[in-house]
Amino acid sequence: PVGTDGDRTGEFLLVASPGSCSHAQPPPANQVVHVRAPQPLAGTAQYTPATVRGTLRVEPHASLVFLIDGEREINSTYAMHHAVVTLHLPAGR
Repeated sequence: PVGTDGDRTGEFLLVASPGSCSHAQPPPANQVVHVRAPQPLAGTAQYTPATVRGTLRVEPHASLVFLIDGEREINSTYAMHHAVVTLHLPAGR
């Protein structure tokens, strides 16, 4: 997540490998999509599988991501605004 409001987030970085931004060297900017959903999503977590649909645009951006041990700037080459996000939560959630 790039920004959160409690347990809700409407803006996040989509990467191929979970945790690649926070636990290791971030991927190259051309492998990162800056996603904005029209409504914040509840109950999301960094490792929640999701399907994201929308128009992919070339829009370089630098996001400041807050981590447990500080903050890190992560660059993205692509953006998706007004994305339709479907979370794939485990049964019972």
